[in-house]
Amino acid sequence: MQWEPRTHRNGRVALAVAGDGALLLGRPATRHLRLSTVGVEHRDLRWAETPTDEDGPDPTTVWSVPWADVLSLTLQALPSDQHRTPVLPLLVAVGSEVLGLGTGPDSSDALLTVRTRAEEYVAGCDGYVCQGYWRGDVAALQALMGLLLDTPAARATLAEPVALLALLAEVGEADVDVAQARALLLERWAQARQGTATGSPVGPGG
Repeated sequence: MQWEPRTHRNGRVALAVAGDGALLLGRPATRHLRLSTVGVEHRDLRWAETPTDEDGPDPTTVWSVPWADVLSLTLQALPSDQHRTPVLPLLVAVGSEVLGLGTGPDSSDALLTVRTRAEEYVAGCDGYVCQGYWRGDVAALQALMGLLLDTPAARATLAEPVALLALLAEVGEADVDVAQARALLLERWAQARQGTATGSPVGPGG
């Protein structure tokens, strides 16, 4: 059986979505992190229409770091004990904006810090309208960050982001802490390598 992203999450786990052949943290149309098998890239598509020399750098890329240079990778996202954002407060916030009484509903942004031998990069990721992200999902993402850093073979899973996202959703549903989420990810990947997984065939070394 192929893992599929939970439909009630609109195809995302916390602020992670699949896109552009990689795992994206944040809104794809604005500021986000692109995690690929090559490395970590901070992109800001608010400037996507800016003219640029065809031979020059992509104006949407703020910075890019290959995995070989990454020493630490830390994700900060607001956890919540609610699976979904309460509807009433959201409607009140939207109504206040329409009536000119407020600035509209808040989004839960996130920060990802990448440290290399030379410097430290801090990336703001534009989040989604909610009051934090389900704590299980945040733990699953934080566990993945650790595995991408200290288990190079885990980076191969970024080549199939839809399957990886579905696995993260499953781990998030378990509602465990980061250490337990890490263990679950390693367990599923080991099952996939052995050909006994009931989920995605994607796994480190697979």
